[in-house]
Amino acid sequence: MLTKDQIKSANDRPREFLPIPEWCPAGEVFDPGTHGVWVGTMSGKDRDSYESELLRRKGPDEHANLVNLRATLAVRTVQDKDGQRLFTDDDATWLGDKAAGPLSAIFNIAVRLNRLRNEDVEELTKN
Repeated sequence: MLTKDQIKSANDRPREFLPIPEWCPAGEVFDPGTHGVWVGTMSGKDRDSYESELLRRKGPDEHANLVNLRATLAVRTVQDKDGQRLFTDDDATWLGDKAAGPLSAIFNIAVRLNRLRNEDVEELTKN
């Protein structure tokens, strides 16, 4: 059986570097090793927050809130070089105005790393 210390020290949050040519700073030549972001797994707290944000209560019914879905997941999964969140939840508003291509690429990696499946979303949104 695992000990508490073993669990605390486990490296259980994999991540991947995603080059994003669309976000290369003006005047620079795109370098896939530096012009990108780390996309990683969410903490349990961030996953719960993300799932609760997918639901919007309207009276006795729950409805899926898919508005700005890609940016909402990106702010919880894009990380700095040290593995900390790069964005706050409030950054989803402006990030959602960025091009859909890079956001979709981040979304696809985040879905895979965080084991988000269509069945998960369906389970969250059914009445």
